[in-house]
Amino acid sequence: MIGSVTVLPALLALLGHRVDKARIPWLGRRRTAADESRFWTAVARTVVRRPRLWGGLAALVLVVLTLPAFEMRLQDAAVTNSLPREVPVVDAAIRMQEAFPGSPLPTWVVMWEKRPGALDAPGVRHAVKELDPISTVRVGRIMIARVPLADFGTGEVANRSLEELRAVKAPTALGSLEGLDYAVAGKTAFAYDFTKQITERSPLVIGFVLVLALALLAVSFRSLAVSLVSILLNLLSLGAAYGVLTWVFQDGHLSAVLGFTPYGAVIGWLPLFMFVILFGLSMDYHIFILSRIRERRAAGASVRQAVVTGIGASSGVVTSAAVIMTAAFSVFLVLSAIEYKMMGLGLSVAILIDATLVRGVLLPAAITLLGERFGAALPPRRPAATSSVAEVARTPSDSPM
Repeated sequence: MIGSVTVLPALLALLGHRVDKARIPWLGRRRTAADESRFWTAVARTVVRRPRLWGGLAALVLVVLTLPAFEMRLQDAAVTNSLPREVPVVDAAIRMQEAFPGSPLPTWVVMWEKRPGALDAPGVRHAVKELDPISTVRVGRIMIARVPLADFGTGEVANRSLEELRAVKAPTALGSLEGLDYAVAGKTAFAYDFTKQITERSPLVIGFVLVLALALLAVSFRSLAVSLVSILLNLLSLGAAYGVLTWVFQDGHLSAVLGFTPYGAVIGWLPLFMFVILFGLSMDYHIFILSRIRERRAAGASVRQAVVTGIGASSGVVTSAAVIMTAAFSVFLVLSAIEYKMMGLGLSVAILIDATLVRGVLLPAAITLLGERFGAALPPRRPAATSSVAEVARTPSDSPM
C-alpha cells in the first residue's frame, strides 16, 4: 500500500511521457486509458435489465457448488496419502504397514519425573508394560515408550486409536503413579492436534476478518447495505471453492485426471489458508470495481448506467489479474504432493468463480437491486454539464501526463 501511493507515483512523475517507451506495437494504438470490455459490458447490461433473475441463478449455482463443503472433513495427509504409490519409499511404507500395522510410526508416550526418583518406583515398569510398547528408552529423568497404534497414518483408524490411548489406556496404566506426569506425542498426535487447533481457532480468525472488513467497507462507502453485500459475495465465492475442493479431493472425482489418490479428507490448514488469501485478493478488486461504479454514479449517471459502465471499464484489469493469478496457482496442480494439488485447484477455482460469476453477474445484480440505497452513500451529484468520468477516460493519449 505504501509503495503504491508513494514509490509508484514518484516513478511515473519521473518517467513522464517516457512511460510509453518500448511499448508492444501489436497490442493496439498508443493510449493511457483502457478500453471498455464489450463482453462484460454486454453481460452487465443484460444483468441489470433483470437483476433478480440473473442474480438468483448465479446465487443458486454458487449454493449448489457450496453444498459438498458441508461434508468437508479436515485431516492432514500421511506420507502414503500425499505421494503416489509409484514412489518407492511410499510403496515400501504401505507394504510395511500391511505386514506390521502401526509399527513404522509409533506414538510416543513421554513420562517425566516431577519428583526425583519417581521413575525408579517398582510400579513404573509394570505400568509401562500395560501400554504394550515396542521399545522404551530412558534418559535421565525422562522415559519414552514407543506405542503402536492401529494405523500409522493420520486417518480415522489412527485417530480413534490415538484417542483411546489418551483417554483410556494411558490414564489407566499411568494415572495412579505418583511423582510422574506424561503426554502422548508422535506424528499421528501432531497432525491430530494441529487439525483440532485449526478447527477450534478458525471461527475466531474468520470472525475478526469479517468484522474488520465490514467496518472498513462501511467507512469507505458509507453504506451498511453495500458492506454486507460485499461480505456475502466473498463468502459465496469462497464457499463454492470449498465445495469444489471437497468434491474433487475428498470424494475422489477427477483423481485420474489430476493424478492423485483420494484419502477421504482435505488438508487441515488449507481452508483457513484459502480464506485469508482469497478474501484479501477478491476484496481488493471488489473495491476497485465498486469505486469505478461509485465514480460514475457521483458523476450523474443512474445506478444501472453506473453499473454497466463501471464494470465495463474495470473488467479488463480484473480479468487480467484473474488470468495471471489462475495461471500461477495452476502450476501447483502438476506437482506430485496432494497438498499442493489441493492448494492449486482451490485457489484457481476460487479466483475464476470470483472474477466471472461473482463480479460479472452477482455484483451488478446486487448493486442494481440496492438502487438508490447505493446512491445514498455517495456525494451529491454534480451537474450534467461538468466533465464526467467517462469523458476523462476518453482523454487523448498524447495529452501531457
